[in-house]
Amino acid sequence: MSIKVYFVYDGEPAQGELVSTRQEREAYKAKITIPGKWVEGPCSQLHSFFLKTYNAKFPEKVLAAEDVYLKVGQMILPMQDVVSQHVQEYNDIVVLHHVKTAAQSRPEGSLCCTNFGCGKYFVPTDNAEGSCHHHAKGPVFHDTYKFWACCPEKKAMDWEEFENIPSCVTGTHSTQNAPITFKQEAVGAVALTDAQRTALEQGASTAVMYEGNAKTGPREFEGAKHGQETAQQVVDGKATCRNFGCQQTFVVADNHAEACTYHCEGPVFWDTYKYWKCCPQRKHAEFDDFVKVPGCTTGPHKL
Repeated sequence: MSIKVYFVYDGEPAQGELVSTRQEREAYKAKITIPGKWVEGPCSQLHSFFLKTYNAKFPEKVLAAEDVYLKVGQMILPMQDVVSQHVQEYNDIVVLHHVKTAAQSRPEGSLCCTNFGCGKYFVPTDNAEGSCHHHAKGPVFHDTYKFWACCPEKKAMDWEEFENIPSCVTGTHSTQNAPITFKQEAVGAVALTDAQRTALEQGASTAVMYEGNAKTGPREFEGAKHGQETAQQVVDGKATCRNFGCQQTFVVADNHAEACTYHCEGPVFWDTYKYWKCCPQRKHAEFDDFVKVPGCTTGPHKL
């Protein structure tokens, strides 16, 4: 079945431009109908279709495929994933530019500034007061938020928004600070409480953070799948339902075909967001909000 969506694109951002500022600009918006055969096809078809349509309309501002990516809500669309897994009727599919990572040209004899949030190259003999805009203190990662210790009132959840938080001080470039590096951790590397891990393995979920400069794709919590496969004992005629998102205690003899409302697929963690794989359009940053997402499937409780 075909679905109607909107492509939204507001142009290539200027260097250092804030995300909020870009969102205030007038955007190019096009309503399209995705054919039924595309809905169950890869997201790469949407990417190609937008480029073909936009470049035909604006030949003077041609976009290259490698320069842009697609995003629905807070979810970056993986090109190999099926469209129906992430896109719903009347969603806005936002077209964004990749952050440019080309190495800066390095003048002979230049050094890399290690002031927090700078990272530019400078020549020591040409380092005037006011040439460096940076943060007075280093980065802090707390729960789902990222911010600079000197600017705690300016928090960001998205990595790009964090990098675009305006600097708070000016001065000269320096190499005094040790360069900042961010190591990427594997999913599950963050310690979970016993209660949280038990909830995950029995079908609920919790927040698992993984951060880093490198972009990662959605990750499923393997313990949840294991919990679905592990047999349980019936005690006094009762058992705990192992369907994703249920965990209710039920009387086995009273179980029936419509006893349980649950999620048919397990928990997924993407950037700072959590969602059920079967309900990708309902993402949440907070654990409490995530576990309250209503189930999408009706059936019997699972032993």
